[in-house]
Amino acid sequence: MLGLGCPKQAFAKIATPRLSLGYDFQDDSIDSSESFAETSRNNHAVFIQYQGQFANNEFILAYRSDFNQQFGQNSTWNASWGYAFDNGILISASYGTGFKAPTFNELYFPGFGNSDLNPEKSESYEVGVSGEHNNWNWSLNGYLTYISDMIAYDSSIFSPNNISKARIMGLEAMIGGQIYGNDLQVNYSALDPESMDAATFGNVLPRRAQQTFRFDIDRQIGTASIGSTINVEGRRYDDLQNTRRIDGFVTWDLRAEYQFFEQVTLQGSVNNILNTQYQTAAGYNSPGVTVFFNLRYAPTI
Repeated sequence: MLGLGCPKQAFAKIATPRLSLGYDFQDDSIDSSESFAETSRNNHAVFIQYQGQFANNEFILAYRSDFNQQFGQNSTWNASWGYAFDNGILISASYGTGFKAPTFNELYFPGFGNSDLNPEKSESYEVGVSGEHNNWNWSLNGYLTYISDMIAYDSSIFSPNNISKARIMGLEAMIGGQIYGNDLQVNYSALDPESMDAATFGNVLPRRAQQTFRFDIDRQIGTASIGSTINVEGRRYDDLQNTRRIDGFVTWDLRAEYQFFEQVTLQGSVNNILNTQYQTAAGYNSPGVTVFFNLRYAPTI
């Protein structure tokens, strides 16, 4: 179960203030041929969110209280603010806290789980600026997250373990638009995920690429469309000690769809067309070339 954390808020024009109240119930249970020490738990939560606007200022306030059967009561909250200029530029800032309970596999899977795990708790800060213009848009966001008892795979004990303190600092940039009838979007992310635990201080957190790049291009041709994605991910480490390095990789995907009738669309995709052999966790190969077809029927009401 994950608390509110500090999500990237998508600000929209709010004609009138909105107050939302809710209750959430989640029941987790295990049905497996493996023998788990525990097989069920539940989580009750209540939450409240307020969205408001004053002049060109937009803000969101939210609070959530979870009662987890295994880990007790935890409260999280966040606050976000944005200011929209008349020229299409929006600046924003947010702060939030988060809570994440370990999964049953992390706790109890035979030969892997660690029943001594504590839940993760975090606090996050984010600032950003974005723009919406005639045929293009862009955004730049920076964020900083501190995590207590972060859950990560520890190769020294061959199971998940808690990192007493970790810090994740990142920068994300995006630019998109339309050129000669083509819809283009470029995304770049730079990440500095660092352990602040005494035993691994300064090491890169495992299984997190420090740089990623994605390029999308799509074109509409009558009732058909075609598109392509190039995805680049930099190197990462598989362990907290940073002794096992996983190389970066590049994948290329193609997609297309054709609308036969107003309600019927045929979609197809070829993923990893270069048949790149890569891993995001050591010892676990990712799929090579994969082909998917999908026939979608969406009746009008």
